[in-house]
Amino acid sequence: MTKVLFFFDTEDYVNKSGADGVLRAAKLLESHGIRGCFNVVGWFADAVLEWGRKDVAECLKNHDVGLHSHRHSHHPTINEYTDLEDYEEAKRLFLEDEKKSIEKISRVFGKTSFPAACPPGESSSYVAYYGYSELGCKIYNVGAHFDVMDNRPLYASNICCINYNRTLEAFLHNASKEDVRKVVDGIPETQEVLIFCHHPHKAYVTEHPDVLNYNQKNTPREEWVLSDIRSEEEIELFYENFEYLINYLKENPRFEIVTTDDIIKEYCDTKRVIKREYIDDIFVQLYRKFFPLTTPDSFSLADIVLACRDFLQGKDEHICGKVYGFMEEPFMADTYVTLTKEEVIKGAESFKDGEFLPSKIVVGDKVIGPGDWLRAALDVLRGKESVKIVSKTWQIDLDEFPRLRDLEYRNWVHMLDFKDNFLSKRARLQTWTLRLPKNTKRTIY
Repeated sequence: MTKVLFFFDTEDYVNKSGADGVLRAAKLLESHGIRGCFNVVGWFADAVLEWGRKDVAECLKNHDVGLHSHRHSHHPTINEYTDLEDYEEAKRLFLEDEKKSIEKISRVFGKTSFPAACPPGESSSYVAYYGYSELGCKIYNVGAHFDVMDNRPLYASNICCINYNRTLEAFLHNASKEDVRKVVDGIPETQEVLIFCHHPHKAYVTEHPDVLNYNQKNTPREEWVLSDIRSEEEIELFYENFEYLINYLKENPRFEIVTTDDIIKEYCDTKRVIKREYIDDIFVQLYRKFFPLTTPDSFSLADIVLACRDFLQGKDEHICGKVYGFMEEPFMADTYVTLTKEEVIKGAESFKDGEFLPSKIVVGDKVIGPGDWLRAALDVLRGKESVKIVSKTWQIDLDEFPRLRDLEYRNWVHMLDFKDNFLSKRARLQTWTLRLPKNTKRTIY
Protein backbone atom coordinates (compact mmCIF):
# COMPACT_ATOMS: atom_id res chain seq x y z
CA MET A 1 0.00 0.00 0.00
CA THR A 2 1.25 3.48 -0.89
CA LYS A 3 1.00 6.15 1.79
CA VAL A 4 -0.21 9.46 0.34
CA LEU A 5 0.36 12.92 1.80
CA PHE A 6 -0.65 16.39 0.64
CA PHE A 7 1.92 19.16 1.08
CA PHE A 8 1.50 22.82 0.20
CA ASP A 9 4.30 25.34 -0.39
CA THR A 10 2.56 28.39 1.07
CA GLU A 11 4.78 31.19 -0.14
CA ASP A 12 3.06 33.91 -2.17
CA TYR A 13 3.31 37.16 -0.22
CA VAL A 14 3.06 39.22 -3.43
CA ASN A 15 -0.29 38.30 -5.01
CA LYS A 16 -3.27 38.74 -2.65
CA SER A 17 -5.28 36.17 -4.58
CA GLY A 18 -2.73 33.55 -3.54
CA ALA A 19 -4.31 33.61 -0.07
CA ASP A 20 -7.58 32.45 -1.63
CA GLY A 21 -5.74 29.37 -2.89
CA VAL A 22 -4.57 28.56 0.63
CA LEU A 23 -8.07 28.96 2.04
CA ARG A 24 -9.72 26.87 -0.62
CA ALA A 25 -7.17 24.02 -0.50
CA ALA A 26 -7.40 23.84 3.29
CA LYS A 27 -11.21 23.78 3.28
CA LEU A 28 -11.35 21.18 0.51
CA LEU A 29 -9.11 18.79 2.42
CA GLU A 30 -10.98 19.43 5.65
CA SER A 31 -14.28 18.58 3.98
CA HIS A 32 -12.84 15.13 3.24
CA GLY A 33 -11.37 14.66 6.72
CA ILE A 34 -7.81 15.04 5.43
CA ARG A 35 -5.07 16.87 7.29
CA GLY A 36 -2.52 18.40 4.95
CA CYS A 37 0.82 20.03 5.69
CA PHE A 38 1.19 23.68 4.71
CA ASN A 39 4.84 24.72 4.63
CA VAL A 40 4.65 28.45 5.27
CA VAL A 41 7.05 31.28 4.44
CA GLY A 42 7.55 33.79 7.28
CA TRP A 43 6.82 36.75 5.03
CA PHE A 44 3.53 35.09 4.00
CA ALA A 45 2.49 35.22 7.66
CA ASP A 46 3.26 38.95 7.56
CA ALA A 47 1.11 39.29 4.45
CA VAL A 48 -1.85 37.48 6.03
CA LEU A 49 -1.87 40.09 8.80
CA GLU A 50 -1.41 42.97 6.39
CA TRP A 51 -4.23 41.76 4.15
CA GLY A 52 -6.53 41.23 7.14
CA ARG A 53 -7.10 37.59 6.19
CA LYS A 54 -8.27 36.15 9.49
CA ASP A 55 -10.04 33.44 7.50
CA VAL A 56 -6.69 32.24 6.14
CA ALA A 57 -5.13 32.30 9.61
CA GLU A 58 -8.02 30.21 10.94
CA CYS A 59 -8.17 27.74 8.06
CA LEU A 60 -4.83 26.13 8.93
CA LYS A 61 -5.81 25.37 12.52
CA ASN A 62 -6.89 21.87 11.49
CA HIS A 63 -3.79 21.21 9.39
CA ASP A 64 -0.08 20.82 10.00
CA VAL A 65 2.12 23.84 9.45
CA GLY A 66 5.71 23.38 8.39
CA LEU A 67 8.54 25.77 7.56
CA HIS A 68 9.35 27.08 4.08
CA SER A 69 12.07 29.59 5.06
CA HIS A 70 11.70 33.17 6.22
CA ARG A 71 11.80 35.08 2.90
CA HIS A 72 11.72 32.34 0.24
CA SER A 73 13.66 33.57 -2.82
CA HIS A 74 14.34 37.09 -1.58
CA HIS A 75 18.12 37.47 -1.60
CA PRO A 76 20.19 36.40 0.18
CA THR A 77 18.56 32.96 0.09
CA ILE A 78 19.47 30.20 2.52
CA ASN A 79 22.14 28.88 0.15
CA GLU A 80 23.60 32.32 -0.41
CA TYR A 81 24.08 33.24 3.23
CA THR A 82 25.21 29.76 4.38
CA ASP A 83 27.84 29.18 1.69
CA LEU A 84 30.59 29.82 4.24
CA GLU A 85 33.68 27.93 5.31
CA ASP A 86 32.72 28.49 8.96
CA TYR A 87 29.86 26.05 9.57
CA GLU A 88 29.04 27.41 13.02
CA GLU A 89 28.60 30.92 11.63
CA ALA A 90 26.48 29.59 8.78
CA LYS A 91 24.26 27.69 11.23
CA ARG A 92 23.98 30.75 13.48
CA LEU A 93 22.75 32.85 10.54
CA PHE A 94 20.31 30.13 9.51
CA LEU A 95 18.82 29.69 12.99
CA GLU A 96 18.60 33.44 13.50
CA ASP A 97 16.62 33.86 10.27
CA GLU A 98 14.39 30.82 10.74
CA LYS A 99 13.53 31.71 14.34
CA LYS A 100 12.20 35.04 13.04
CA SER A 101 10.02 33.05 10.67
CA ILE A 102 8.83 30.72 13.42
CA GLU A 103 7.86 33.66 15.62
CA LYS A 104 5.73 35.13 12.82
CA ILE A 105 4.09 31.86 11.85
CA SER A 106 3.34 31.01 15.48
CA ARG A 107 1.75 34.41 16.07
CA VAL A 108 -0.47 34.24 12.99
CA PHE A 109 -1.36 30.54 12.79
CA GLY A 110 -1.11 29.56 16.46
CA LYS A 111 1.33 26.70 15.88
CA THR A 112 4.18 25.85 18.24
CA SER A 113 5.60 22.75 16.57
CA PHE A 114 6.55 22.19 12.97
CA PRO A 115 6.77 18.60 11.71
CA ALA A 116 8.24 19.40 8.30
CA ALA A 117 10.33 21.86 6.37
CA CYS A 118 10.83 22.53 2.68
CA PRO A 119 13.60 24.55 1.03
CA PRO A 120 12.67 27.45 -1.24
CA GLY A 121 13.45 26.29 -4.76
CA GLU A 122 16.73 24.38 -4.68
CA SER A 123 18.11 26.45 -1.81
CA SER A 124 18.74 23.28 0.18
CA SER A 125 22.00 23.98 2.00
CA TYR A 126 23.38 21.10 4.07
CA VAL A 127 23.33 23.62 6.95
CA ALA A 128 19.52 23.70 6.68
CA TYR A 129 19.27 19.92 7.14
CA TYR A 130 21.04 20.11 10.48
CA GLY A 131 19.34 23.39 11.35
CA TYR A 132 15.77 22.26 10.70
CA SER A 133 16.45 19.09 12.69
CA GLU A 134 17.66 21.26 15.56
CA LEU A 135 14.41 23.26 15.31
CA GLY A 136 12.39 20.06 15.77
CA CYS A 137 11.38 19.31 12.17
CA LYS A 138 11.31 15.59 11.39
CA ILE A 139 10.60 15.65 7.63
CA TYR A 140 12.46 17.57 4.91
CA ASN A 141 10.96 17.80 1.43
CA VAL A 142 14.09 18.14 -0.64
CA GLY A 143 15.09 16.83 -4.04
CA ALA A 144 18.84 16.45 -3.52
CA HIS A 145 18.41 13.48 -1.19
CA PHE A 146 16.02 10.76 -2.19
CA ASP A 147 16.14 7.05 -2.80
CA VAL A 148 15.94 6.15 -6.48
CA MET A 149 14.26 2.88 -5.54
CA ASP A 150 10.54 3.50 -4.99
CA ASN A 151 10.90 6.92 -3.33
CA ARG A 152 11.46 5.49 0.13
CA PRO A 153 12.33 7.93 2.90
CA LEU A 154 16.04 8.69 3.18
CA TYR A 155 17.61 9.96 6.37
CA ALA A 156 20.28 12.60 5.89
CA SER A 157 21.94 14.89 8.43
CA ASN A 158 19.41 13.98 11.14
CA ILE A 159 16.23 14.58 9.16
CA CYS A 160 13.97 12.29 7.12
CA CYS A 161 13.97 13.34 3.46
CA ILE A 162 10.92 12.55 1.33
CA ASN A 163 10.78 13.81 -2.22
CA TYR A 164 7.82 15.66 -3.71
CA ASN A 165 6.42 13.43 -6.44
CA ARG A 166 3.57 15.14 -8.24
CA THR A 167 2.80 18.86 -8.35
CA LEU A 168 -0.96 19.31 -8.61
CA GLU A 169 -0.87 22.42 -10.78
CA ALA A 170 1.23 20.51 -13.29
CA PHE A 171 -1.69 18.24 -14.24
CA LEU A 172 -4.98 19.43 -12.72
CA HIS A 173 -5.39 22.57 -14.83
CA ASN A 174 -7.25 21.82 -18.07
CA ALA A 175 -7.21 18.08 -17.30
CA SER A 176 -9.95 15.55 -17.91
CA LYS A 177 -11.03 12.98 -15.34
CA GLU A 178 -9.30 10.36 -17.44
CA ASP A 179 -6.06 12.38 -17.23
CA VAL A 180 -6.33 12.40 -13.43
CA ARG A 181 -6.93 8.64 -13.33
CA LYS A 182 -3.93 8.02 -15.57
CA VAL A 183 -1.65 9.91 -13.19
CA VAL A 184 -2.86 7.87 -10.22
CA ASP A 185 -2.85 4.56 -12.08
CA GLY A 186 0.70 5.23 -13.25
CA ILE A 187 2.09 5.33 -9.72
CA PRO A 188 4.21 2.18 -9.15
CA GLU A 189 2.62 -0.28 -6.75
CA THR A 190 5.99 -0.64 -5.00
CA GLN A 191 6.12 3.04 -4.02
CA GLU A 192 6.01 3.36 -0.24
CA VAL A 193 5.33 7.07 0.15
CA LEU A 194 3.80 9.52 -2.33
CA ILE A 195 3.59 13.28 -1.82
CA PHE A 196 1.23 15.40 -3.87
CA CYS A 197 2.61 18.94 -3.67
CA HIS A 198 0.72 22.11 -4.49
CA HIS A 199 1.59 25.79 -4.55
CA PRO A 200 -1.84 27.17 -3.54
CA HIS A 201 -1.33 30.46 -5.37
CA LYS A 202 -0.87 28.62 -8.67
CA ALA A 203 -4.53 27.65 -8.66
CA TYR A 204 -5.29 31.38 -9.07
CA VAL A 205 -2.24 32.93 -10.74
CA THR A 206 -0.21 31.85 -13.75
CA GLU A 207 3.33 32.48 -12.47
CA HIS A 208 5.32 32.17 -9.27
CA PRO A 209 6.03 35.57 -7.69
CA ASP A 210 9.74 34.85 -7.30
CA VAL A 211 10.12 34.20 -11.04
CA LEU A 212 8.81 37.70 -11.67
CA ASN A 213 10.47 39.49 -8.75
CA TYR A 214 13.47 37.55 -7.42
CA ASN A 215 15.09 36.02 -10.47
CA GLN A 216 18.77 36.71 -9.62
CA LYS A 217 17.85 40.12 -8.16
CA ASN A 218 15.53 41.68 -5.60
CA THR A 219 12.69 43.74 -7.01
CA PRO A 220 11.79 46.53 -4.53
CA ARG A 221 8.34 46.09 -3.03
CA GLU A 222 7.00 49.24 -4.64
CA GLU A 223 7.96 47.74 -8.02
CA TRP A 224 6.62 44.21 -7.47
CA VAL A 225 5.21 42.60 -10.60
CA LEU A 226 1.87 40.87 -10.09
CA SER A 227 1.10 37.67 -11.91
CA ASP A 228 -1.79 37.32 -14.33
CA ILE A 229 -4.95 35.84 -12.82
CA ARG A 230 -6.38 32.65 -14.27
CA SER A 231 -9.90 32.61 -15.69
CA GLU A 232 -12.75 31.64 -13.39
CA GLU A 233 -13.39 28.57 -15.54
CA GLU A 234 -9.79 27.41 -15.22
CA ILE A 235 -9.79 27.94 -11.43
CA GLU A 236 -13.04 26.01 -10.98
CA LEU A 237 -11.82 23.14 -13.16
CA PHE A 238 -8.67 22.89 -11.05
CA TYR A 239 -10.66 22.40 -7.81
CA GLU A 240 -13.13 20.07 -9.49
CA ASN A 241 -10.19 17.90 -10.57
CA PHE A 242 -8.56 18.24 -7.14
CA GLU A 243 -11.68 16.85 -5.47
CA TYR A 244 -11.93 14.10 -8.06
CA LEU A 245 -8.31 13.15 -7.31
CA ILE A 246 -9.06 12.93 -3.59
CA ASN A 247 -12.10 10.72 -4.12
CA TYR A 248 -10.26 8.48 -6.60
CA LEU A 249 -7.45 7.95 -4.08
CA LYS A 250 -9.90 7.25 -1.23
CA GLU A 251 -11.75 4.65 -3.29
CA ASN A 252 -8.59 2.84 -4.39
CA PRO A 253 -7.37 0.19 -1.90
CA ARG A 254 -3.82 0.66 -3.20
CA PHE A 255 -3.59 4.00 -1.39
CA GLU A 256 -3.88 5.26 2.16
CA ILE A 257 -4.04 9.00 2.80
CA VAL A 258 -1.95 9.67 5.90
CA THR A 259 -0.59 12.55 7.97
CA THR A 260 2.87 13.69 8.96
CA ASP A 261 2.21 12.07 12.36
CA ASP A 262 1.81 8.69 10.66
CA ILE A 263 5.07 9.08 8.75
CA ILE A 264 6.97 10.33 11.79
CA LYS A 265 5.71 7.45 13.93
CA GLU A 266 6.68 4.83 11.35
CA TYR A 267 9.94 6.24 10.03
CA CYS A 268 11.34 8.84 12.41
CA ASP A 269 10.62 8.11 16.06
CA THR A 270 11.79 4.52 16.29
CA LYS A 271 14.53 3.70 18.80
CA ARG A 272 17.58 2.20 17.12
CA VAL A 273 20.15 0.23 19.11
CA ILE A 274 23.37 -1.38 17.89
CA LYS A 275 24.37 -4.33 20.06
CA ARG A 276 27.82 -5.81 20.49
CA GLU A 277 26.52 -9.08 19.09
CA TYR A 278 25.83 -7.42 15.71
CA ILE A 279 29.52 -6.88 14.94
CA ASP A 280 30.08 -10.03 12.87
CA ASP A 281 27.05 -9.28 10.70
CA ILE A 282 28.06 -5.62 10.31
CA PHE A 283 31.57 -6.70 9.28
CA VAL A 284 30.23 -9.05 6.60
CA GLN A 285 27.81 -6.48 5.19
CA LEU A 286 30.42 -3.71 4.99
CA TYR A 287 32.92 -6.12 3.43
CA ARG A 288 30.40 -6.87 0.68
CA LYS A 289 29.52 -3.22 0.12
CA PHE A 290 30.59 -0.08 1.96
CA PHE A 291 27.08 1.27 2.39
CA PRO A 292 24.57 2.14 5.13
CA LEU A 293 22.96 -0.92 6.69
CA THR A 294 19.25 -1.73 6.62
CA THR A 295 19.49 -4.97 8.62
CA PRO A 296 19.13 -5.78 11.44
CA ASP A 297 17.98 -2.16 11.55
CA SER A 298 18.55 1.18 9.85
CA PHE A 299 22.16 2.22 10.60
CA SER A 300 24.30 4.95 9.04
CA LEU A 301 28.06 4.60 8.85
CA ALA A 302 28.32 7.30 11.52
CA ASP A 303 26.07 5.19 13.77
CA ILE A 304 28.39 2.23 13.27
CA VAL A 305 31.55 4.27 13.94
CA LEU A 306 30.15 5.58 17.23
CA ALA A 307 28.97 2.09 18.19
CA CYS A 308 32.47 0.68 17.56
CA ARG A 309 33.89 3.46 19.72
CA ASP A 310 31.51 2.56 22.54
CA PHE A 311 32.23 -1.17 22.29
CA LEU A 312 35.99 -0.58 22.38
CA GLN A 313 35.44 1.52 25.50
CA GLY A 314 33.63 -1.32 27.26
CA LYS A 315 29.94 -0.77 26.46
CA ASP A 316 27.64 -3.54 25.25
CA GLU A 317 25.24 -1.45 23.19
CA HIS A 318 25.02 1.90 21.43
CA ILE A 319 21.79 3.90 21.35
CA CYS A 320 21.74 5.77 18.05
CA GLY A 321 21.18 9.50 18.14
CA LYS A 322 22.10 12.51 16.06
CA VAL A 323 25.11 12.06 13.82
CA TYR A 324 27.32 14.34 11.75
CA GLY A 325 29.44 13.92 8.65
CA PHE A 326 32.73 15.51 7.65
CA MET A 327 33.80 19.09 7.10
CA GLU A 328 36.79 18.11 4.97
CA GLU A 329 37.38 15.18 2.64
CA PRO A 330 38.58 12.26 4.76
CA PHE A 331 42.21 11.20 4.70
CA MET A 332 43.07 7.79 3.25
CA ALA A 333 46.36 6.02 3.97
CA ASP A 334 48.25 5.28 0.75
CA THR A 335 50.53 2.61 2.29
CA TYR A 336 49.87 -0.27 4.64
CA VAL A 337 49.65 0.74 8.29
CA THR A 338 49.76 -1.71 11.17
CA LEU A 339 47.79 -0.82 14.28
CA THR A 340 47.79 -2.63 17.59
CA LYS A 341 44.59 -3.21 19.51
CA GLU A 342 45.66 -0.53 21.97
CA GLU A 343 46.21 1.97 19.15
CA VAL A 344 42.76 1.29 17.71
CA ILE A 345 41.23 1.80 21.17
CA LYS A 346 43.18 5.04 21.52
CA GLY A 347 41.89 6.20 18.13
CA ALA A 348 38.32 5.77 19.37
CA GLU A 349 38.82 8.91 21.47
CA SER A 350 38.78 10.97 18.25
CA PHE A 351 35.03 10.38 17.76
CA LYS A 352 32.81 12.64 19.86
CA ASP A 353 29.04 12.71 20.27
CA GLY A 354 27.38 15.76 18.75
CA GLU A 355 30.41 16.70 16.62
CA PHE A 356 31.41 16.31 12.99
CA LEU A 357 33.53 13.24 12.34
CA PRO A 358 37.30 13.77 12.18
CA SER A 359 38.79 13.67 8.69
CA LYS A 360 41.92 12.00 10.03
CA ILE A 361 42.94 10.10 13.16
CA VAL A 362 46.43 10.47 14.62
CA VAL A 363 47.70 7.71 16.90
CA GLY A 364 51.30 8.35 17.92
CA ASP A 365 53.22 8.77 14.69
CA LYS A 366 50.56 7.04 12.59
CA VAL A 367 47.92 8.86 10.56
CA ILE A 368 44.86 7.04 9.24
CA GLY A 369 41.47 7.99 7.87
CA PRO A 370 38.08 7.38 9.49
CA GLY A 371 37.34 4.59 7.01
CA ASP A 372 40.65 2.95 7.93
CA TRP A 373 39.82 3.20 11.62
CA LEU A 374 36.33 1.76 11.15
CA ARG A 375 37.68 -1.33 9.38
CA ALA A 376 40.42 -1.72 12.00
CA ALA A 377 37.90 -1.34 14.83
CA LEU A 378 35.67 -4.07 13.39
CA ASP A 379 38.68 -6.41 13.16
CA VAL A 380 39.71 -5.72 16.75
CA LEU A 381 36.15 -6.22 17.97
CA ARG A 382 36.20 -9.59 16.19
CA GLY A 383 39.24 -10.65 18.19
CA LYS A 384 42.37 -9.44 16.38
CA GLU A 385 45.25 -8.08 18.47
CA SER A 386 46.76 -6.14 15.56
CA VAL A 387 45.51 -5.04 12.17
CA LYS A 388 47.28 -4.25 8.90
CA ILE A 389 45.22 -1.81 6.88
CA VAL A 390 45.35 0.24 3.71
CA SER A 391 42.67 2.64 2.51
CA LYS A 392 39.99 1.27 0.19
CA THR A 393 37.33 3.94 0.08
CA TRP A 394 35.59 6.28 2.48
CA GLN A 395 32.65 7.23 0.22
CA ILE A 396 29.52 5.18 -0.30
CA ASP A 397 28.15 4.32 -3.73
CA LEU A 398 26.65 7.63 -4.84
CA ASP A 399 25.28 6.07 -8.03
CA GLU A 400 22.35 5.01 -5.85
CA PHE A 401 21.72 8.68 -5.03
CA PRO A 402 22.36 10.37 -8.39
CA ARG A 403 20.96 13.78 -7.48
CA LEU A 404 23.38 14.01 -4.57
CA ARG A 405 26.21 12.64 -6.71
CA ASP A 406 25.64 15.30 -9.38
CA LEU A 407 24.55 18.12 -7.06
CA GLU A 408 25.73 21.57 -8.09
CA TYR A 409 23.87 24.73 -7.13
CA ARG A 410 23.60 26.81 -10.25
CA ASN A 411 19.87 27.47 -10.86
CA TRP A 412 17.92 30.67 -11.28
CA VAL A 413 17.05 31.20 -7.63
CA HIS A 414 20.61 32.31 -6.82
CA MET A 415 22.31 35.61 -7.57
CA LEU A 416 24.62 35.66 -10.59
CA ASP A 417 27.70 36.02 -8.36
CA PHE A 418 26.80 32.96 -6.25
CA LYS A 419 29.81 30.60 -6.23
CA ASP A 420 28.75 27.42 -4.38
CA ASN A 421 32.16 27.31 -2.75
CA PHE A 422 31.18 24.82 -0.04
CA LEU A 423 27.56 23.67 -0.25
CA SER A 424 27.47 20.89 -2.84
CA LYS A 425 30.89 19.53 -1.81
CA ARG A 426 29.93 19.44 1.84
CA ALA A 427 26.57 17.85 1.06
CA ARG A 428 28.53 14.87 -0.29
CA LEU A 429 30.72 14.91 2.83
CA GLN A 430 27.63 14.14 4.94
CA THR A 431 27.02 10.70 3.40
CA TRP A 432 28.03 8.89 6.59
CA THR A 433 24.78 10.26 8.06
CA LEU A 434 22.66 8.66 5.31
CA ARG A 435 20.49 5.69 6.08
CA LEU A 436 17.45 3.95 4.63
CA PRO A 437 14.45 2.37 6.36
CA LYS A 438 14.88 -1.01 8.01
CA ASN A 439 14.85 -3.97 5.59
CA THR A 440 15.20 -1.79 2.49
CA LYS A 441 16.46 -4.00 -0.31
CA ARG A 442 19.34 -2.56 -2.29
CA THR A 443 21.03 -3.39 -5.58
CA ILE A 444 22.81 -6.74 -5.84
CA TYR A 445 26.28 -6.72 -4.32
